[in-house]
Amino acid sequence: MKEAKERAREPGEATAPKAPDGGADHWLLRHRGLVLGVAAAITLALGAFLPRLGFDFSPQQLFETGDPDAAWARYERVIEAFGRDDNTLFVVLDAGPGGDALSPELRAWARKLSREAERWPFVQAVVSLATATTVHDEGGEITVGRADDLSAEAIVADPLLSGSLVSADRRYQV
Repeated sequence: MKEAKERAREPGEATAPKAPDGGADHWLLRHRGLVLGVAAAITLALGAFLPRLGFDFSPQQLFETGDPDAAWARYERVIEAFGRDDNTLFVVLDAGPGGDALSPELRAWARKLSREAERWPFVQAVVSLATATTVHDEGGEITVGRADDLSAEAIVADPLLSGSLVSADRRYQV
């Protein structure tokens, strides 16, 4: 039979409770390197999917329920609470069948229209390829630029521009 050796304690000295020899906490302490390694591996594996993470902030998605009546009721509650501020004008350039909405001529026309619309007193903002800002990660460095400076191929390849300001087939431009 083992007898525990105890040293003499000073008066008022606190004693720490002893952890049991078994249990998950003891195992985690003994294998903390393994636990940290597994946690780091999982974090890195999941981090690889971050570039594919997307968000849809469109009003349609905010109110999408599968039930049009419920969606409309929800929309009306939001309008009642926050007011209505959705006076939006969309101008869509249609290059026609087989046309290219990113041709130099249509891009120049869109640029001119955007600049003119920005001067109208009742316009708060103009969003187009001519005014949009782009953000890219180039070798670990964040670069901010203008969508209008990008090539047509780079615009179509940009997930924030293609499908929102220009159609993937390059027929339409907003």
